Amino acid sequence: MSRVLRVCRLALILLPLGLSPAFAQSTDQTSSADNNWASGCTASTRSGPLDCSAAQQVIDANTGRLRALLRVRVPGDTKSPVMLVQMPLGLYLPGQLTLSVDGAAATTVAFQTCDASGCYAGMEVTPTLLSTMLKGQTLTLQAQDQARESISVPIALAGFAKAYSQIQ
Repeated sequence: MSRVLRVCRLALILLPLGLSPAFAQSTDQTSSADNNWASGCTASTRSGPLDCSAAQQVIDANTGRLRALLRVRVPGDTKSPVMLVQMPLGLYLPGQLTLSVDGAAATTVAFQTCDASGCYAGMEVTPTLLSTMLKGQTLTLQAQDQARESISVPIALAGFAKAYSQIQ
């Protein structure tokens, strides 16, 4: 099994355990506030390597439902950043998730699994993507619903650089 799949599977297991009230503060409005990104570290044992992440959750202001959760993790064992995206159920799964920063070239990622909380896609974060996110304004997630209508979720990157610097 590839390192990416192992890391992403671990992320899927840990994702429900790692959400804190700080992640619920984001709304559907794109904001320049630095508090949209939450960061933190955990370890499986006191002497184990730290597994750190920075995340932002986008909640629909009208319904209170999750639109997207984006988490960038830096596992203690590899120190190579990975990204996990959670989207709500009801997606067209043969369609893929696309990510673009400030309208630049998009990265396409396949959805890996779904559970009662949503659908998940994971990938290694390349140095180019990381650099673009650190300098960018908005990361846009795009997918299709079951009717194959486009769903677009903008995620403000203001505060990402600060949050990421805390988890390196």
